[in-house]
Amino acid sequence: MTPLLALLTLACSDDIDPTEDDTATVEDPIVDVQWAPCSLVEGEDDGLAECATTALPLFRDDPDDDRTIDIAAKRLRAGDDPVAQLWLLDGGPGSSGVIRLPGLMARFAEWFPGVEVLTIDHRGTGYSERMGCPAELRNSPGGTSILNEEMDACIADFQDTLGDRPDAYGTTASAQDVIDLIRGSRIDGVPVYVWGGSYGTYWAQRVLLLAPELLDGVVIEGIFPADGTMIYAEANTDAAAHALFDLCAEDTLCRERLGEDPWGRLREVYAMVDAGHCTSQGLSSDVVSIIFAYLMYSRAGMSVIPAATARLERCAPADETALVHLYTALFGSGGAFDIDSYSMLLQHHVVSSEMWTHPDFDGVDLYGYYDDLYAEALVAKQYGYTRADLAARWPAYSDPAHDDVFPETDTPVLMLQGALDPVTAEVWARDLADHLDGPNQHYVVFPSSAHNVSGDSPTADGTLCGGQIMAAFLEDPTATPDTSCVAETLPVDFDPPSAYADYWFGTTDAWD
Repeated sequence: MTPLLALLTLACSDDIDPTEDDTATVEDPIVDVQWAPCSLVEGEDDGLAECATTALPLFRDDPDDDRTIDIAAKRLRAGDDPVAQLWLLDGGPGSSGVIRLPGLMARFAEWFPGVEVLTIDHRGTGYSERMGCPAELRNSPGGTSILNEEMDACIADFQDTLGDRPDAYGTTASAQDVIDLIRGSRIDGVPVYVWGGSYGTYWAQRVLLLAPELLDGVVIEGIFPADGTMIYAEANTDAAAHALFDLCAEDTLCRERLGEDPWGRLREVYAMVDAGHCTSQGLSSDVVSIIFAYLMYSRAGMSVIPAATARLERCAPADETALVHLYTALFGSGGAFDIDSYSMLLQHHVVSSEMWTHPDFDGVDLYGYYDDLYAEALVAKQYGYTRADLAARWPAYSDPAHDDVFPETDTPVLMLQGALDPVTAEVWARDLADHLDGPNQHYVVFPSSAHNVSGDSPTADGTLCGGQIMAAFLEDPTATPDTSCVAETLPVDFDPPSAYADYWFGTTDAWD
């Protein structure tokens, strides 16, 4: 067993052997990246990491424009002689890797000994000239969240900042930032890998499109393909939840509690709630639908959805308390949104520009589409109308040379996808897999995983199957991965451990 695989099966700390012959020759750095000691976790002053803020061109296609943008990065070193460098690209779009990914950086550093783990902010997020507006101030009508009626002022503020070049904060510009920092930070003879999750998979595809020769391998999970659209996201969430309830029907306990047709039972419970049942805490079918949509993002969350359905139907005082506890565990108790770590404006900007329009919806009345969808959907975030409205009035950019373009490359790629992913659906991921189907490009589907695979694919012996496959790929991206552990991954546990019940419901049992 290789050292990385041993660590994933509870463990060894030996270094991995570096790739010897197929690492690309290091080019002269485009930029001088100056690393300095910093805290891994923001605000803790732990001194575990190194950070860099590098001035990069705001517009790379105009040599006469010398404006720059500061791009922040962070790394966890693995000694003076790392066996590989692994760059992490966060999702959203809108999430700051530097602020939000330290936990994942530490986990990967533990899983993959000898690997230097790095991350970077997408431009317009975190410490990389975050895209924001005055409507996010605490004393504004929406507090740190942006209400729809506040968005026009935000759009105007955004246009004042970027003028006629909104593409300066797009995916391609951010992919070029990654390329520059890789070239400025790589070590001769040391292979370089990129990992992307969710929107980070889309961002990683753009890096692969622009500079495939720079990378020794790419790992992506929660896959959004180059030609995808977020219009389908709500339907995808509902379909994933329906699949979860179908699994509930096959589970003895879940079937005993919710009957032969758990999905139909949920529809009946919604009708009860909309008729006034169990509404003393402000619940409605729409609110419950949103709660369940967010729970679908992880195995731990989705495992308690059927129990929450049963509690909603029964609605004893203890159930009402448990459901309030569930809401608070998921969304907090009304505190301010962490605007430093996330830019909603950047999310709207990239989604409206690159991840919205699609041939499937040419000439389609999107408001009518969402009317029909929400009339039948039981689990959705209910944001379709708002997204459609924003996309219609957003000052979007166009990037026809790169948007909707799949990378054509023989670079090794490992694609990990959960069959129960509620937003980047497996059918989307398969679209990318059909394009990246070369000798060292592998697509692996996990039947009981959601949006995260590497850390949410357990087997009975404690091994994380997705992490194990990723470890083998980083050791040798040209080897055919052993995916036999996929068949050994545990199913969704509808009778979750007491620790889960306590976290979500404040009880020792999820159902009672």
